[in-house]
Amino acid sequence: MRLLNAHNWTLKEFVSDDEVPPYAILSHTWDENEVNVQQWESMATSHIIASDINSMKGYQKIKRFGQKAASNGFHWVWVDTHKRCCIDKKSSAELSEAINSMFRWYRNAQVCYVYLQDVHWCTDKETIGEQLYPSRWFTRGWTLQELIAPSKVEFYSTDWKKIGSKDDLCGLLSSITRIDEHILKGGDMDSVSVARRMSWASDRKTSRVEDAAYCLLGIFDVNIPLIYGEGRKAFQRLQEAIMNATHDQSLFAWGKIVGCPAELIDRKQQLGTKPIPWKEAHHRQPLLGLFAESPADFKDSAEIWPVDHGYAHYHDRRTPPALVNKGVLINLVIYKKFPSVAYWDDPAIAQPHDLELTVLLCRLGSKGSKLIGLSLYSWGDDYYSRTDELVLVDLFVSQTLGNPDQDQLDRETKYD
Repeated sequence: MRLLNAHNWTLKEFVSDDEVPPYAILSHTWDENEVNVQQWESMATSHIIASDINSMKGYQKIKRFGQKAASNGFHWVWVDTHKRCCIDKKSSAELSEAINSMFRWYRNAQVCYVYLQDVHWCTDKETIGEQLYPSRWFTRGWTLQELIAPSKVEFYSTDWKKIGSKDDLCGLLSSITRIDEHILKGGDMDSVSVARRMSWASDRKTSRVEDAAYCLLGIFDVNIPLIYGEGRKAFQRLQEAIMNATHDQSLFAWGKIVGCPAELIDRKQQLGTKPIPWKEAHHRQPLLGLFAESPADFKDSAEIWPVDHGYAHYHDRRTPPALVNKGVLINLVIYKKFPSVAYWDDPAIAQPHDLELTVLLCRLGSKGSKLIGLSLYSWGDDYYSRTDELVLVDLFVSQTLGNPDQDQLDRETKYD
């Protein structure tokens, strides 16, 4: 871990956590005109370069941060920019280690200063809320963990005047971010469902597609290798890591919540006495894999929670899912079959095809009476695709699935 000396602006590397001295850390949104580690180190040897860097907005931001930290008694500070001031981005190993350690670094800081470049200082609490809501800082992926991880967070305006602390503004921050207040106060992250944590990031953006996954590593306490260039595969690898670390099936509870599956057909269409209209691909219900494509898929999943362990034990549903080739092998209960339709493009055919509704071990609301179902289409040999629908199933109805007469519906399901 590299830290900046807040007094003489030199960088020093600390190899182990035991060596790291007390430090303040900065959270901010990145600008184009930031300072990287090579530029910072060159300032000590070249007055010309130092003069050029001194005029950069990014340098002035770091300088003001260092001055604020020093005035509060801190000798060392840490700051990240898109050019990695305290990280050598030319070293892929160092970058990977830093990103996998980022949550811990923010958690271990004595204080985190949040610099809100687009917020002006004011004393009126109502006006503070009006200014904080549209701030860009609340829209970025990386700032999610930077708000949650540190125990002490202080917010500063564009002219470095203190707006308030995380403790002072807890209710307002929870309203803006939808993060539970007890989490903002240092509560156990595992007390919140996977789906709910994903929903916190559902409307946040990152400059690189892969960072939508990497910025959530600390939120779920998992680690994965960094592979920039893999695109959305990074988010799938994140979900695989979460699946291996938890039994919380709300990981799979993403999509739109509905009362009944779409694409159902009537009895005559099922028997072939009435034609089924063919649809172009863009008008059909898309068939998907088990994992979501991005955190945005969880935007409606904030109130989905895993069922209690007693219910899971009663139905003997504790076998963990596993990755198989490019799919997932998971033990699920098929609750009900519905007459639906399968479309073929060459030739253009619409034909009857069963939709199978399976029940996840999670419910709508922590004490709710509705379980979450997935609409599945079988392609043979126990391979399935799902839709993006989350179908509500009455809890008292689903309890009949423990019946011996229903046990034949329990099966291993593979998702491509």
